[in-house]
Amino acid sequence: MDIKAWFRIYLDEHRPDGNWSLQADWAARCCLQQYAVTGDEACRAYVIAWADSLVAADACQPECGKALFFALAQTGEEKYRDAIESVMAKLGRAPSAAVLPAETLYAELPFRMAYEMKLGGMEKVGLCAGKFVQSFKALWDAERGLISGGRYQTAAMLLALADCIDLCADQLYEHWRAMVDVYRVALRGLLAAETPDNPETAGTLLTALFAGVRMNLIDPERYLPIAGKRIDALAAAGHAHAAEMLKLEGGVL
Repeated sequence: MDIKAWFRIYLDEHRPDGNWSLQADWAARCCLQQYAVTGDEACRAYVIAWADSLVAADACQPECGKALFFALAQTGEEKYRDAIESVMAKLGRAPSAAVLPAETLYAELPFRMAYEMKLGGMEKVGLCAGKFVQSFKALWDAERGLISGGRYQTAAMLLALADCIDLCADQLYEHWRAMVDVYRVALRGLLAAETPDNPETAGTLLTALFAGVRMNLIDPERYLPIAGKRIDALAAAGHAHAAEMLKLEGGVL
């Protein structure tokens, strides 16, 4: 089956239900990428429908930031701004701990960065970037090539870091460069440590890798063949569904 047709069927069969999950987030990421490249209206509508379902269920959380900020930018509707402000109010205006735990890095910081760049006047962008770099250095185990907590936590942090880098404005070069350096170190470490037998970890890792390629942070001639081999290994291990999603996410059609 053509992967584009397959993905449309997937979206039809997995309608937004007001919940956040890895699968829903992954589908939204694929939709956002496809919309950015092709302008596909069905992909745009899916992300907005997911944002609508989250707002209606009062289930918005930091991990939903991509959908909420996209829906606000596309429609200008105040309900999305209200939902974003509500999440931010629950988080507090700035993280207070000197070193943030891994779950805070990947759950909260991309939302905080998006808020600062889009609604907060960039007031605390440097603080967000600094917390990521400082916390990564404290959590990083160079011998294992992972942060404390293991492979999935490292992969999730890497994807969140890619999201933050993507949001960081060109004029904030110092913060951007510090996060890029962390991204490259973490990617190399995780590629050395990770095997493709876990579809959630492999999917998160490769989504972060593809983001790095799109942003010109890493060499596509070096890293895309690695991604291709890992996608093939994932399919061979019985995770054809995840492999096809990754092909779509990476534009490997």
